[in-house]
Amino acid sequence: KRMQTFSELGADILFIEAIKTKEDMKRVIKEVPGHHMINLIEDGDTPFIDMNELEDIGYKIAVMPLTLMCASVKTMQECLKNMKNKKNTMYHFIFKLYNILLQTVSKKINKLIQQKLKK
Repeated sequence: KRMQTFSELGADILFIEAIKTKEDMKRVIKEVPGHHMINLIEDGDTPFIDMNELEDIGYKIAVMPLTLMCASVKTMQECLKNMKNKKNTMYHFIFKLYNILLQTVSKKINKLIQQKLKK
Protein backbone atom coordinates (compact mmCIF):
# COMPACT_ATOMS: atom_id res chain seq x y z
CA LYS A 1 0.00 0.00 0.00
CA ARG A 2 2.78 2.45 0.87
CA MET A 3 4.49 1.98 -2.48
CA GLN A 4 1.16 2.56 -4.26
CA THR A 5 0.78 5.81 -2.32
CA PHE A 6 4.34 6.89 -3.14
CA SER A 7 3.71 6.10 -6.81
CA GLU A 8 0.53 8.19 -6.79
CA LEU A 9 2.44 11.05 -5.14
CA GLY A 10 4.99 10.96 -7.98
CA ALA A 11 7.98 9.20 -6.43
CA ASP A 12 10.85 8.98 -8.92
CA ILE A 13 11.92 5.51 -7.78
CA LEU A 14 9.97 2.77 -6.00
CA PHE A 15 11.66 0.28 -3.66
CA ILE A 16 10.63 -2.52 -1.32
CA GLU A 17 13.25 -3.97 0.99
CA ALA A 18 14.08 -7.70 0.97
CA ILE A 19 11.66 -9.13 -1.59
CA LYS A 20 11.84 -12.87 -0.96
CA THR A 21 10.83 -14.51 -4.26
CA LYS A 22 10.95 -13.94 -7.99
CA GLU A 23 7.14 -14.21 -8.04
CA ASP A 24 6.90 -11.36 -5.50
CA MET A 25 9.27 -9.29 -7.66
CA LYS A 26 6.93 -9.74 -10.63
CA ARG A 27 3.84 -9.01 -8.53
CA VAL A 28 5.28 -5.72 -7.25
CA ILE A 29 6.04 -4.56 -10.79
CA LYS A 30 2.60 -5.61 -12.02
CA GLU A 31 0.61 -4.07 -9.16
CA VAL A 32 2.40 -0.73 -8.84
CA PRO A 33 3.44 1.10 -12.01
CA GLY A 34 6.57 3.23 -11.95
CA HIS A 35 10.34 3.00 -11.95
CA HIS A 36 11.39 0.21 -9.61
CA MET A 37 14.74 -0.37 -7.90
CA ILE A 38 15.96 -3.61 -6.34
CA ASN A 39 18.71 -4.12 -3.77
CA LEU A 40 20.79 -7.27 -4.35
CA ILE A 41 22.97 -8.53 -1.52
CA GLU A 42 24.92 -11.75 -1.84
CA ASP A 43 23.28 -14.38 0.40
CA GLY A 44 20.55 -11.86 1.26
CA ASP A 45 16.77 -12.38 1.30
CA THR A 46 16.23 -11.19 -2.27
CA PRO A 47 17.11 -13.75 -4.96
CA PHE A 48 20.30 -12.73 -6.75
CA ILE A 49 19.15 -13.20 -10.34
CA ASP A 50 20.62 -12.25 -13.71
CA MET A 51 20.51 -8.55 -14.62
CA ASN A 52 18.81 -9.24 -17.94
CA GLU A 53 16.07 -11.16 -16.14
CA LEU A 54 15.62 -8.32 -13.65
CA GLU A 55 15.23 -5.92 -16.54
CA ASP A 56 12.75 -8.28 -18.23
CA ILE A 57 10.71 -8.39 -15.01
CA GLY A 58 10.62 -4.59 -15.05
CA TYR A 59 13.33 -3.30 -12.72
CA LYS A 60 15.06 -0.15 -13.94
CA ILE A 61 17.79 0.02 -11.28
CA ALA A 62 19.67 -2.67 -9.35
CA VAL A 63 22.14 -1.86 -6.59
CA MET A 64 24.74 -4.29 -5.24
CA PRO A 65 26.43 -2.53 -2.32
CA LEU A 66 28.31 -5.53 -0.92
CA THR A 67 29.77 -6.41 -4.31
CA LEU A 68 31.45 -3.03 -4.52
CA MET A 69 32.43 -2.98 -0.85
CA CYS A 70 34.11 -6.41 -1.10
CA ALA A 71 36.17 -5.28 -4.08
CA SER A 72 37.22 -2.16 -2.16
CA VAL A 73 38.16 -4.15 0.95
CA LYS A 74 40.40 -6.45 -1.09
CA THR A 75 42.30 -3.44 -2.43
CA MET A 76 42.58 -1.96 1.07
CA GLN A 77 44.00 -5.22 2.40
CA GLU A 78 46.62 -5.26 -0.34
CA CYS A 79 47.57 -1.66 0.40
CA LEU A 80 47.86 -2.33 4.15
CA LYS A 81 50.02 -5.40 3.51
CA ASN A 82 52.35 -3.29 1.35
CA MET A 83 52.52 -0.60 4.03
CA LYS A 84 53.31 -3.21 6.69
CA ASN A 85 56.08 -4.64 4.52
CA LYS A 86 57.36 -1.10 3.87
CA LYS A 87 56.89 -1.48 0.14
CA ASN A 88 56.73 1.71 -1.84
CA THR A 89 53.41 1.75 -3.61
CA MET A 90 51.91 3.78 -6.39
CA TYR A 91 48.66 4.35 -4.50
CA HIS A 92 49.04 8.13 -4.52
CA PHE A 93 49.14 8.00 -8.32
CA ILE A 94 46.35 5.42 -8.44
CA PHE A 95 44.25 7.66 -6.19
CA LYS A 96 44.45 10.47 -8.75
CA LEU A 97 43.42 8.03 -11.48
CA TYR A 98 40.66 6.72 -9.22
CA ASN A 99 39.23 10.20 -8.82
CA ILE A 100 39.21 10.74 -12.57
CA LEU A 101 37.61 7.34 -13.11
CA LEU A 102 35.04 7.94 -10.38
CA GLN A 103 33.99 11.24 -11.94
CA THR A 104 33.70 9.62 -15.37
CA VAL A 105 31.76 6.61 -14.07
CA SER A 106 29.49 8.82 -11.99
CA LYS A 107 28.57 10.88 -15.05
CA LYS A 108 27.89 7.73 -17.07
CA ILE A 109 25.79 6.18 -14.29
CA ASN A 110 23.72 9.34 -13.96
CA LYS A 111 23.19 9.39 -17.74
CA LEU A 112 22.14 5.71 -17.74
CA ILE A 113 19.72 6.26 -14.85
CA GLN A 114 18.13 9.19 -16.66
CA GLN A 115 17.80 7.10 -19.83
CA LYS A 116 16.22 4.20 -17.90
CA LEU A 117 13.78 6.53 -16.15
CA LYS A 118 12.65 7.97 -19.48
CA LYS A 119 11.69 4.49 -20.80
